[in-house]
Parts: sequence; C-alpha cells; structure tokens
Amino acid sequence: MELVSRTRKGDYLALLHIFNKVKKGTIMNYKKLYNALIESRLKNPPKENFEKHHILPKSLFHEKAKDKNNLVKLTYREHYVAHHLLYLHYKKKGDKNATMKMALAWRMMCKNTNGLHVSINEYEKAKQADKEERKIKYKGKGNPFYGKHLSDDHKKKMALKLKGRKTWNKGKHLSKEHIEKLKYSHFGKSSPNKGKIWINNGIISKFSKIDQIPNGFVKGKLKKNK
Repeated sequence: MELVSRTRKGDYLALLHIFNKVKKGTIMNYKKLYNALIESRLKNPPKENFEKHHILPKSLFHEKAKDKNNLVKLTYREHYVAHHLLYLHYKKKGDKNATMKMALAWRMMCKNTNGLHVSINEYEKAKQADKEERKIKYKGKGNPFYGKHLSDDHKKKMALKLKGRKTWNKGKHLSKEHIEKLKYSHFGKSSPNKGKIWINNGIISKFSKIDQIPNGFVKGKLKKNK
C-alpha cells in the first residue's frame, strides 16, 4: 500500500528509495514500477519543469525514435528514476547489450543540467554500472579488435599519415607558476612509466616494461627525420 499511495501523489523519487531499501536476494519487479510511473504520467502529465522521455528506449527500439506516441512528460527526478529502473530491469533480464546501453543512459542523466541534482553516491553507482557493463560487452571476442593485428605495411602507412602534423602544444610554453603547480600536484606519486623503456621495431617506437619486450623489437627510440 505504501507504493500505491505514494505513486498517486506523483512523488516517484519515493520509488527509488523503496527499491534501494529492499534486502539483497529479494525479487523486485522493476518493469512493473517503470510501467506504473509511465502510465500515471500519460494520464496526468506535469505542466512545468519536465522533460520528454522515450517510453521504449530509442537506443533499443530505433523504429520508435521519432514516434510521438512513444513520448511521455516526466519531471526531472522522475526522468532520472525512469532510466535507473530501465537499467535494473535489463540487468535482471540478462540482456548484456541492452544493459550496457541503459547503464550509459542512466549515467548521462547524472549530468542533467535542468535542475536535477544527483548525489555523489548515486552518480558513483551509475558510473560504476556503466563501466562494468562495458567491460563485460567488450571483453574477449566482444572487442572489435579481438584477434586482429596490424600489418607492418599498415603501421607504416599510419606513421606516414601522421608525419608532419603539428602537435597541439607546439610552440607553447608553460609559465613558472604553472610548472610549480604541476610539481606539487605530482609530488610523491610514482611515475606510470617507472620500469619502462623505449623500444622500436624499425617502424614505430613505444614504451614497454624491460622484461616484456615483444619479438621483433629492440631497445631504443627511433630518431625523427628532419
């Protein structure tokens, strides 16, 4: 009864608090909560301070992207909750592709500039969810570059294409104040390149750990041809 009474008032942030308090292992019907929110707002849309929300996510249902009947007006808070519910629904369903897309949409809601202020904890949850779903999707064979290796000819073409390009910081000089700030910001921190050396294969140069030099590479950095 608590859920019904609160949803009639339109305070859908309460939904977020309710399912956040549910004990681990309890089955939660996120789709039902989501539908309750959408159906209520289709009947009683907010008149101000609202955003339009795609009922069927356009990233999953491309044919519904421009369908006006697929839109509903939600308050800023309700919009955030709606995307959180969609993520939880597809996560529970086990759809990896949809879960990743919904995790991204949920995280993007944390950057909303229309008056919605999300707590640090909620943003951290959304950010972590997005990160984890991407790791799952692009792991192993899910990575578009899995098992692919660039040929030496391709690497040479890439090197020639970049040759002569001006770097963004060419000709720029840091002020003494800036240099001092950089020194203090890195004070006590170990360098990410500690224990690494320059190696090359006659075409490209890169950093590598001393004990992990791949075949075909030798110590040293290629000299630039002027």
